[in-house]
Order: sequence, then structure tokens, then C-alpha cells
Amino acid sequence: MKKEGQEKNSARANNELILVLAALLLIAVLPAVLKSFPSRKSRPGLESFAEAVREDQEYLLDLGRIQTAGQFAKSCPEQPLKELDLLRVSGAQCELIRRGASSSVRLASGKKMLLNQAGAVDFELLPGIGYKKSAELLKLRGGLGGFENFEQLKQLPWIKEKMMERIQNYFTIRDQG
Repeated sequence: MKKEGQEKNSARANNELILVLAALLLIAVLPAVLKSFPSRKSRPGLESFAEAVREDQEYLLDLGRIQTAGQFAKSCPEQPLKELDLLRVSGAQCELIRRGASSSVRLASGKKMLLNQAGAVDFELLPGIGYKKSAELLKLRGGLGGFENFEQLKQLPWIKEKMMERIQNYFTIRDQG
């Protein structure tokens, strides 16, 4: 019995020693590992994106690397691109739509999606919203001619406080730019 208790204490001490050594190693190595990653300050525009569509292909443009429409397509003028712009290129035609980027690009930029431009797929990104509920949201929006405020969503019986919070976390009524 006594030997069994000593073995348990010895095993516990070994486990604690391993944890302490692992923590010390992590503390010693972590600063070096973090230095190997580029910081946000070292690459301007890291979180700034525009979107381009050429021949039905969608592109996410990192504005830290591509600053003008002409850098993306030779047929486009050297117009500066801004965050959340949409650049459509078809042959020699070039159209720049300010802040016209899709919901996925808005999310990649850390911005909220626009409630009045969201499609079914965008609504279905939220937990608790599937095909049926997204269709109900689109029908309500169409009937209202667009949402003026979030309170209008409460016309749907399944929009309760928790769902309203989820929607407000991912969507906005008006663009903040």
C-alpha cells in the first residue's frame, strides 16, 4: 500500500515537472516564433480588400499589393482601388463600383455584410438559419422594399433576441464607409 502511494506521488511529480518544463520552453520559444510572422504594421492594407470579376472568375485583391485597376487588368485605367470596391472586367470593358464588393469580401475585410444586399447563401452562414428561414428573410425584405431598421425583422416569428444579436453581429443596414 505504502509503495503504491509513493508511486502515485512520484508519477504526479513527474507530470508536474513535465508541465513546468513545457511552460518554460513555450515562454522561451514563443517570442522567436512570433517574430517569424509578419506583423500587421509591416504590410499595409493586410485587411483591406477589393473584389474583381473577370470572365466570370472572382478575385480577392489585397490592396497592400494591388492599388490600381490597371495593375489588375491592362485594359483598365490606373484608377486607385479602395477598400470594398468591385472591379468588373470584360474584354476591354472596365467598370469600377465603389464599395460594391460581395458579402464574402466584406467578411474577409472584417466588415459586416449589407442586410439589403445579402442573398440566401449569406443568411445561411448564420447558425439557425437554413434554406427556409433565408427564403422568409428575402420575402420579407422584398415586401418591405428593403429594411430600414433591424426591428422590422421581428415580423418573422422566429426572430427572438438571440437571433437578432447574431444578425446584428454579421449584418448592417447601411454601409459605414
